[in-house]
Amino acid sequence: MTYEKKQEKNKLTYHITVKPQEFDKYLSEALASLAKELDLKGFRKGNVPLPIAEKHLDETQVLSEASNHCIEEKWLEIIDKEDIEAISAPLVNILKIAKGNPFEFEVEIEILPEVNLPDYKKIAKTVKSEQVKTTKKDFDKALKMILQANAKLSQKDGPAEKGDFIEIAYSSDTIKERKDGFILGQGQLAKGIEDDLIGLKKGDKKQITVKEKQRDLVLNVSVNSVQKVELPELSPEL
Repeated sequence: MTYEKKQEKNKLTYHITVKPQEFDKYLSEALASLAKELDLKGFRKGNVPLPIAEKHLDETQVLSEASNHCIEEKWLEIIDKEDIEAISAPLVNILKIAKGNPFEFEVEIEILPEVNLPDYKKIAKTVKSEQVKTTKKDFDKALKMILQANAKLSQKDGPAEKGDFIEIAYSSDTIKERKDGFILGQGQLAKGIEDDLIGLKKGDKKQITVKEKQRDLVLNVSVNSVQKVELPELSPEL
C-alpha cells in the first residue's frame, strides 16, 4: 500500500493505492466468505467449492465485499501510523476497482484546527485589576453550604417538611422518568412543586400540575425517600 496526503486547513485527504497482488488477497477472502452463504442445488450450504461459487456469485458483490474489508484495514493502518485525531467520520470515495488492477480510493477527514494562542501576558497588562469584596450575605451563604455538606441524614417515616432531604422520581407525557434529590424548601424545583411535596411520605404518589409555556404540565411524582437533615455545630474545627 502507498498513499499521498494533502491538507487544506483542517481537512486531510488521503489518496491510497493498493497493489493488485495485495488486493487479490481481499478478493479471495471475500469469495470464501460469500461462498459460505451460497445455497446451490447438489451442495450443502457452506460447502460449495470456490471455483463453482465464483461462477454463481455476482462479481460486483465480490468486489464490494473485498473493497470494504480492504478500506477498513488500510485506513486503520494509516490512522495508527499518522496518529490522526479526527473530529468527523471518514468520507470514502472509490476511484478505481477491477480485478488485476490496483485498487485506488480516497479518504477525506476533518481534524482539529491548529490554534495559535495570543500572548496572554501582554493581554493581562491591559486589564485593570479590581478588588473583590465579600459581603456578609456571601459569607453566610458559604457557611451554610459547609454545614449542609457535613450534615447527617437519617431516614424519616413521617411526612416531609421544609428542611428535609427528599428523593423523588417524576415523569409526564413528554418527559421520561427522571430522579432528583434535594433539600425541601430551597427552591430547587419550579415554583409550586416543592409546596405540593410537603406532607408526603416515602412511597406516596401524587400528580402535580405546573405551568409550562402557556400550558399545564401534569407531573406524576413518586417519593422514594424522606430523610431528616441534622446540621453539625458550627465550630472552629469544622
